[in-house]
Amino acid sequence: MLLVFLRRFMMVLFIMSLLPMPAQTAVREIQWFAGPWGPSHAAWQSGLAESLAAFEKENNVKVHVIFHPNAIDRYEKFVVAAAAGTPPDVISITELGFMPQQGLLSDLTGYVQRSQLVGFKDYPAELWPRTMMDNIVYSVPAEAIPNLSLFYHKGLFAESGLPYIPEDKVLNWDEIWQITPKLNRFDADGRLIRLGIEPMSATGGSIHACVLSFGVPFLDASGKPMVNTPEWKAIVDNIVQPYWQYGASAVRAVHGWSNRLHEAQVAMQINGPWVAKELATLGFTGEIGNSWMPQQQGSKVQNLTSWMLAIPQGVKDMELSWQFVEWFCGGEGAKARARAEATPFVGPSSRPDPQLIRLNPSIQWFVRSISEANVMLAVDANPLWAEAQAQWRNIVLNPVIDKTKLAIQALEDFQQHLLNYLDK
Repeated sequence: MLLVFLRRFMMVLFIMSLLPMPAQTAVREIQWFAGPWGPSHAAWQSGLAESLAAFEKENNVKVHVIFHPNAIDRYEKFVVAAAAGTPPDVISITELGFMPQQGLLSDLTGYVQRSQLVGFKDYPAELWPRTMMDNIVYSVPAEAIPNLSLFYHKGLFAESGLPYIPEDKVLNWDEIWQITPKLNRFDADGRLIRLGIEPMSATGGSIHACVLSFGVPFLDASGKPMVNTPEWKAIVDNIVQPYWQYGASAVRAVHGWSNRLHEAQVAMQINGPWVAKELATLGFTGEIGNSWMPQQQGSKVQNLTSWMLAIPQGVKDMELSWQFVEWFCGGEGAKARARAEATPFVGPSSRPDPQLIRLNPSIQWFVRSISEANVMLAVDANPLWAEAQAQWRNIVLNPVIDKTKLAIQALEDFQQHLLNYLDK
């Protein structure tokens, strides 16, 4: 009996050895071309790591995050990879540019329509046109931020006998220029050593937001650019008056991002949606106050913008790429970035998590700006603006800063360039 059992057992083992072994599930991979906005910050990356690991484990996925230091570098590497038939699975972008016409991006319209995390209802309506071309969605907002706000050095205000600006106060530009001379400082030789305000410190592109804060539109009723107008000319001259008044070299000597504010070389500046507590996470000390961006009419107007995730054409697993985009923009990835407390509010804005609002001061600022703003500007939503942004610094700002060309002539050149672009 034992011999019969052993024979049968050996026969079963022999038959099983002939059967194909179940294949182990291979780890899937996602390559993400990230940066420069958002995931370029070290604190931001560390805050994302834990949640990213959870995503990888739950979905048997390895995410290879490749950070590029600038948008041009990322775009060039992306185009080369796409031409070779090996595009990344996800790419961060700030503008669609010409990528849809070049066939580089996937149509995400159906995915967005079906999504419960990053659907049309989950973001301010002003953001979606920025992600679309010819009514086709090519990207998903990863971060929606109100831009810009006014920052000021409280110590310099106290030293100059000026009251602090309340957080909810909206100064108009006339008030700004009344305050500024009281904050300027010069050395014994008359050289400027402290600038009262740097209106364009949030890179050159912020001048368009400054101009719009005077209530002057960028486009006419037909969608044509109308920057070559007496109103725009007067406002540009107004905004760049520190350069005219003190000279480009003098302003450059105290010009810079928030470190100059921190070092008391600039008393006020206009920048992004940073809040005072957030600046402290970057090592700043002292008292930095912030309030709404100046508006000539005194209204709470914000320029809503975002950076986005897109899926290239020809990715190896479209469903997996979308799963990552949806998780990153509206799922646990968004919460992880908020917990990092190193960047402005990220993710859908119409249903903010109350716990995250308490956790991150930037989210508080964002929610207030959405609920309190009288008007939401969305100049970035116009496809023309992608081209305008690319030309703005070269045609308008450099002539102004270098004082080699009048701002009026620069505006004329700028408008003609945009009209030529439309004619094409």
